[in-house]
Amino acid sequence: GNDNVLPVALILVSLFALTSAQTASAQNTHFFPEHGAAQNTKYCDVPRYQTPLAPEAFDNRCLVRAATLNDDEIEWLAQAYAPYLFFHPLEPYTMSSINHTFNNPKRGQIYMHNYLFDNDLHQESLLASTRDNNYVIHGDHFHIEHELSQNYMEGDGFDREGLSKAQIYYNFFVSEDNTITFNYYLWFPLSGPASLGLITSVNGTNQYIPFQQPPYGTKEGDWESLSVRTCATQLENPTQQQEGQEEGVENVTQAQDNTTEDQIPQIPLTVTYRPREGESALVLDCTKGQCTFFRDSTTHPVGFVALGSHEIYPSSVNEMVYSEVPKLDFLVNLQAVLVVHRTAYADGDGGYRYFAPNAKPSNVLRLPNQNDVPEKVDESDYWVSFGGRFGRIDELDVSIVGNLPTCLDNETATSTVGCPTETENRVFTFLMQMLKVYPPKSSFIEASSIVYEYLLSRYTAVAKGPFGPAASPHYERLSNPKNAPIWEHLEARNLSTGDEFCRYLVDRIPDTVRFPIDVEPIPLLKHAAFVTVMILSFVAFNIFLVLVLRRRFLREPVLQVDNSGNYKAPTRAKKRGIFSYALCFTIAYAFAVAAAAVFTVGYTLMSDIPLVGDTDRLGLEAIDIFTFVFGILGFISDTCLLVLTWLVASETWLAVQRKYHLLVDDIDAVGRHQWDNFHTRYW
Repeated sequence: GNDNVLPVALILVSLFALTSAQTASAQNTHFFPEHGAAQNTKYCDVPRYQTPLAPEAFDNRCLVRAATLNDDEIEWLAQAYAPYLFFHPLEPYTMSSINHTFNNPKRGQIYMHNYLFDNDLHQESLLASTRDNNYVIHGDHFHIEHELSQNYMEGDGFDREGLSKAQIYYNFFVSEDNTITFNYYLWFPLSGPASLGLITSVNGTNQYIPFQQPPYGTKEGDWESLSVRTCATQLENPTQQQEGQEEGVENVTQAQDNTTEDQIPQIPLTVTYRPREGESALVLDCTKGQCTFFRDSTTHPVGFVALGSHEIYPSSVNEMVYSEVPKLDFLVNLQAVLVVHRTAYADGDGGYRYFAPNAKPSNVLRLPNQNDVPEKVDESDYWVSFGGRFGRIDELDVSIVGNLPTCLDNETATSTVGCPTETENRVFTFLMQMLKVYPPKSSFIEASSIVYEYLLSRYTAVAKGPFGPAASPHYERLSNPKNAPIWEHLEARNLSTGDEFCRYLVDRIPDTVRFPIDVEPIPLLKHAAFVTVMILSFVAFNIFLVLVLRRRFLREPVLQVDNSGNYKAPTRAKKRGIFSYALCFTIAYAFAVAAAAVFTVGYTLMSDIPLVGDTDRLGLEAIDIFTFVFGILGFISDTCLLVLTWLVASETWLAVQRKYHLLVDDIDAVGRHQWDNFHTRYW
């Protein structure tokens, strides 16, 4: 945890371009995993910026009239376009086959509005809960909960060769412009903690700390997807189709009825990745060379599954910056808090774990059509028509996922390291207090937890279990390109590429402590004398004000007379007028005490805030003592003045009463006793 210096050279050299290991074929790139992370993995990037696809983007790309594809051809195409998926070496929650969730109904329950609907995970109940007789799914208020054993949460895992033991699922639909779209779905029993990155300025240089922070992002159940769009009419090879189009052929016979492995499907039109369902979508145009395929294939796209959150991306990146947490500007040592997705695939020895589509036996399974459920499908497949959430709708208990951060090495982000201590990086400790991972040291820290509020708002909504494939918005609909939130920050800073943004993180973030600061020593004696004079002047002014008020009210008091010339007895209004000055001074005194208390608490807590680096030339301890001593003196003097003000007001009121009785009649025994007692005690 001591050497978390952002590897600038690594970023500038290997960050921004696909390497020689990925060679172009038909303009698209090809990924060879055996070439390793050094040639295949970037250090930092952002999701590709996209513009909306033009409505005529794929006009004339496919034959005008499509032939009907039979089930065997659909199966063949689904296998041909199935993705190769690569997983992060630290991923603890792996992909699973969905039947493992339902193979033992006793290990789960079905709920409706948090009320128990079925004490077991019976698939008949799933079907009855969320679908009507017209095959319409309408049960988003239902959800399931499964027993979260360690074995279940870890998924199906991998074999000795690093191949996933799980299955993936697909559906297809006829889309626009004579095209067909295959949606591929991945199921994970658990989604892991959020991946974050912290950039701080400590000891004169920037430091980058990659870490995962539960419970943010953790949830039961996780459906991820990837889509491939291609022409609905399949010929033996793309050249044949192009020639047919050039000759103006409108009717082309159906592809061979008996499809074989020797047939060559067409290169896809687009491959769509969805890093966060409903929030962003990467629609890559393969006709413009934007896609990446596995090795020499021209149909199998590759997907890199992010650590913990399982978002799928088309490239291997240590730190894929998805969004940026709003920064507290007064924390100059805190440069940025990033929400990232880590899609690196190779471990330190060059090994990797992946999913490879296999035809015999098939691990790419077709989802039954909704109209075939339940009449034409087995009961074990009823889950495809469940419209509720595949997991809890409440946050997972910390006993399951923990709440302490896991820090990663910042060169590869593929191994864990110890998180920095408060001595090594105060900003990281402060951030943990803001996230309420560590107990806040003060109410000020707790009140300034804007990062906590941002992450809470971002991850609370997705902490609920996901909806299944049939309830996803892209089940039978094309996804429109939608940029990741990080592009709002790039546009605000006039940055146009991920390369520029990653360089900006290293070189251009304003930093008041990366370079030596020219701080002049504070002349303590001069400032102490100034503060002393200020406080004494304030005390003297208060004394002068009290004396002026006393002289004013001890002079001949003004008594009112009636129409007959007789003196009126002093009224309550007269008394309120006399005591109003004392009351005003009391209110001012209360505000002064409150302000002093706030200042004292805030000044004491300044040591908890990682502002500009500490320097002994400020003499903070001397200022503390000086401020405390004169604060106490000011408090004592103002308290004495407050007491004196009320005594003067009381004396004035008695003087008014005495004057009235002297002018009207002899002072009564009670009045004389009060007056004599007052003078004897105070004067």
